[in-house]
Amino acid sequence: MNPDEQTKEYFSVIEKNTNTCYAVAKKVKAKGIDIEDEINIPIAKDLAARVEGLISSFYPKIKNCGIQNGIRSLEKKYGKNSERVALEAGRDIALGKYAKFDSKQESLEMGLRIAIGYLTQGVVTAPLEGISDVLLKKNSDGTEYAAVYYAGPIRSAGGTASALSVVACDFIRKALNIDDYKPEEREIKRYETEIEDYSTRIVEKQYHPTAEEIKMMIENIPVEVTGDPTERLDVSNYKDLPRVETNKIRGGMCLVFLDGIPLKAEKVLKRIKKYPKDYGLNNWLWLDKFIKLKHRLHSIKKKNAGDEKYTPNTKYMSKIIAGRPVFSFPNTKGGFNLRYGRSRTGGIASTSVHPGAMYLTEFIAIGTQLAEELPGKATVGTVCDSINAPIVLLEDKSVVLIDTKEKAKKYRPFIDKILSLGDLLIPYGEFINNGHILLPSSYVEEWWAREVEEAMDKTKGKENHDIEEYLESPYKKPDFLTALLISKKLNVPIHPQYLFFWHDISKDAMCKLIDGVQKSIENQNSAGEVVFDLIAAEQTGAKKVLEDLCILHNVLNGKIIIEKNRAYALLYCLGLVEGEKEFGNNFLEKIKAADTQKIIGKIEKAKDTMESVNLLANIKIPKKTPHRVGMKMGRPEKAERRIMKGSPQLLFPCGHEGGKTRNIMETAEKKSITAMVSNYICPMCGNQTPFPYCMECKKRTILTELEKKNFKGDSTGMKSKYCSMTLDVKKLLQNAMKNIDEEAKPKLFKAVRGVMGIDRNVEFMEKGVLRVKYDLYVNKDGTVRYDSINVPLTHFKPKEIDVSIEKLKELGYTKDMDGKALENRNQVLEMNTQDIIISDNSIFSGANYLINICKFVDDLLVKFYHEKPFYNVKTKEDLLGHLVIGLAPHTSAGVMGRIIGFTPARVGYAHPFWHAAKRRNCDGDEDSIMMLMDALLNFSKTFLPDTRGGRSMDAPLVLTSIMNPEEVDDESWNVDIDTKYPLSFYRETEKYKFPWELSEAPRVVEDVINSPEAFHIKYTHETSDINDGMIITRYVSLQSMEDKVHTQLDIGKKLIAVDENHVADNLLQKHFLKDIKGNMRTFSKQAVRCIECNEKYRRIPLLGVCIKCKGKLVFSVSEGFIRKYMEPSKQIIEEYKISPYLCQQFAILEKQVDDLFGKKDRQMKLFRFE
Repeated sequence: MNPDEQTKEYFSVIEKNTNTCYAVAKKVKAKGIDIEDEINIPIAKDLAARVEGLISSFYPKIKNCGIQNGIRSLEKKYGKNSERVALEAGRDIALGKYAKFDSKQESLEMGLRIAIGYLTQGVVTAPLEGISDVLLKKNSDGTEYAAVYYAGPIRSAGGTASALSVVACDFIRKALNIDDYKPEEREIKRYETEIEDYSTRIVEKQYHPTAEEIKMMIENIPVEVTGDPTERLDVSNYKDLPRVETNKIRGGMCLVFLDGIPLKAEKVLKRIKKYPKDYGLNNWLWLDKFIKLKHRLHSIKKKNAGDEKYTPNTKYMSKIIAGRPVFSFPNTKGGFNLRYGRSRTGGIASTSVHPGAMYLTEFIAIGTQLAEELPGKATVGTVCDSINAPIVLLEDKSVVLIDTKEKAKKYRPFIDKILSLGDLLIPYGEFINNGHILLPSSYVEEWWAREVEEAMDKTKGKENHDIEEYLESPYKKPDFLTALLISKKLNVPIHPQYLFFWHDISKDAMCKLIDGVQKSIENQNSAGEVVFDLIAAEQTGAKKVLEDLCILHNVLNGKIIIEKNRAYALLYCLGLVEGEKEFGNNFLEKIKAADTQKIIGKIEKAKDTMESVNLLANIKIPKKTPHRVGMKMGRPEKAERRIMKGSPQLLFPCGHEGGKTRNIMETAEKKSITAMVSNYICPMCGNQTPFPYCMECKKRTILTELEKKNFKGDSTGMKSKYCSMTLDVKKLLQNAMKNIDEEAKPKLFKAVRGVMGIDRNVEFMEKGVLRVKYDLYVNKDGTVRYDSINVPLTHFKPKEIDVSIEKLKELGYTKDMDGKALENRNQVLEMNTQDIIISDNSIFSGANYLINICKFVDDLLVKFYHEKPFYNVKTKEDLLGHLVIGLAPHTSAGVMGRIIGFTPARVGYAHPFWHAAKRRNCDGDEDSIMMLMDALLNFSKTFLPDTRGGRSMDAPLVLTSIMNPEEVDDESWNVDIDTKYPLSFYRETEKYKFPWELSEAPRVVEDVINSPEAFHIKYTHETSDINDGMIITRYVSLQSMEDKVHTQLDIGKKLIAVDENHVADNLLQKHFLKDIKGNMRTFSKQAVRCIECNEKYRRIPLLGVCIKCKGKLVFSVSEGFIRKYMEPSKQIIEEYKISPYLCQQFAILEKQVDDLFGKKDRQMKLFRFE
């Protein structure tokens, strides 16, 4: 990391505020009231410290052993994020360079965990729980080999890291002189069968290796890749093998052989080939043969040499969900135009659309997940209003540009068809991330400007014609005659403003247009607009062609009115006007007298429409949009409080006495309960208590081990730190309220059925009482959080984040991105890398929730710990500058963030580096934030469930205080950093090149990662206001499934890029019918549930009531659960063209449901009578 002085000053502020928080929390913890007398979240200043901190949280031998400095030394040698650092650090720890271990087996295990920890940036839980064990086992010849037991959490490492973990194990075991794994024939067959079973019976993965591929992998991998049983299903064959401990399917092992080695073989081989020949990994060069085998088995052979260079990808449409519209089919006319560039909210999977497209469909909001055709699987919706807007056909036959949200709202009720959805702005870096081929760019203003600049350089400025104003963003649009003059003099294509979708029409349509224009043209009005007769245009078919070309026009009193410049462009491109000088007096008469047969003759000789229009206009007319991008709606946007199952506010057992709502007030009415809790003994009074501190004696209690006994009461020889204890909940609650001076008893105070930590620790009731006071909900680790969708933001305007200029200056924002002093709310400022903007929405205000957390923490400090308040927050402005922890669900390392503003959108805005530091991108991922002081005071590892994954996932076991861009997920290294792309880039996209094949590629973060410029990146396309899109998708506001499906298909009818019959067919086949069948199956196997205590039974007890509380029993699956898709299915079959097979299938299902529950009268919705 090489920050400039400005960035260093920013980091020093973060560090100072962090130290202040830690100092206060350390003082509080030292009182000994909580379970631990020290803070449970250590700070990791860099990747090396993070790796040590993460591994040592489970394996204390690693703590302060010196591995941090060892990793840093290796980073100086090989560079940060190099897998060679991981390999050699793992080898060194295994050889005892930093710590001594009891056996070779333990040495191998610790070395492997360190290696995986580094490969995953010390963030995810994979090195802790992705590997359940590492053993030394025997080959048939008596030699020892290494066996790695993978578990489900290995998926958090990602495919590349999980594949490299096997390489790392091989590298380390060689250093320890451990022999190769020598698989037996039946073991190879077991792998083939088990991986096939996992793929077909458990979950379908992205890649499905064949038996031949699996055999090659097992025969060549020198360590045994195995795992614990993770599934209920047995493997279908090859059971009871001596060296395989289970007959159940091993999910962790299957993940390595599905998502890891076969899928990432090219990446692994590329890295291994970079190593010296004496590095000891030449035994992995078999991957070269494996890759050839993979390509031979899975490649799709082209039918002929003339096949397209790109085949539209339909995978995103494989399953269409009810209520979530398809916006465009793959590469289909009327869809989103592919445009290269990055807005302020672009990068790490995020793309941008025009706000008009959001308000037009109402289903795309800021933060809405969108499944896309390319370059990746998904993105999130953000806005950019400097790109091309949607175009619609109205019921009055006008064709209108929807370039503002006001227009969208005005015209939305009158839309007949959506002719174009406008541009989809995709950063170049996304094609690098996904290794996707570059498709031809739309011909846009920035491409035209680069062409003009090149031409001007060649003419040495002789033909500049004062055109510089058209060459810089924001691009001013010339009138048609100026654009024509520039095109002719500099021999460049016509300005994009005057390009139409010529490639979308046929030559016959073009001939109809010429004939229709000549017959329908009437006059030019006083505003310069050209007027055509509507009836004549419709009779000749010219009106429909105008719509296909997306030429804007109004229809009024039977006349078609086209704006002057567009009309001139149309007439010129059709060859009806031969020179710019003809646009003068009586030019309409010349058009009426033109020899159209001669023009049509030229068209007939041309190869296609594009050749025709270039021939007629005698200037360069490129394709406006060679490629469109298919897209559908995924998950709706979200910013909401984090609530566990049961919505607990306290980690304390309420038992079944708490009723179905788990209300501890109900438990208190029954006075006492018996629960499994930690066994603390007060050294002063000798009382047994579940708490680590005796409030009566004001002394720390002692956690005492007890002998475990079986059901007969006999000793098992094992010891436990928890036991079954009778708790007087009423008394505990009364004492708690008295301790913190709270008089108002809550009516609803939710707890948990039982605690699940390794020692069954509980929280003090006082904490829960205060959470109820502020309507807060606790997470499994004792923290309070709220979740939001990740959206990147590299620059912002003060007006967008609802913060005053004065406050921004206090936060260090004194200059804008151009170095000018901050003076007004419209200036653009660079976002600091650890600053975040939180949601403040009418549905749920993240700002208000955090205010309540701050008030809770202050009350806790004053009333429970008897310290001074820390936050003193009363309004949302008081939150500004305070620190939070960002955490992704599958990770174990938090990232420090600072609140600097608020957004009405239901998202969390932050710098791409911040999201990447959490090992996340912005394709619809949602992460949590928690106030730093709340986490320092209330987080405890002892609360975490004693289950695989639960012990470390979604918990801040370490905290990155200062974020180094070199140590974050390298996806963020592919974010674009310049304001312009080179001209050669646009031209080379026409050749369908891969990003690494470009002669001059646009720069990305990776090109400047070691320089201060990494902290000061730029963007290509401006946005007036990042909040200027839909805030809430309509999907959320529609209540019934019928309404959602009706609206979804109604949008499909209006979009010319969508075949609504195909959508309806897919919806019925892939969603409704499957769900109805599945729900009926569930109904037939369902359990019964007690309405009082929520206890479930597989079968109805003989008593006919709940055994525990004598409550009434009801079915857990209702009739409505099965019938909910019946009416929408009927409507689809009646209104759309559905295949006879699906219709018959539904008829059979409907009869089965009616036979089960009885036939019901059909309730019709009002919209059915429209």
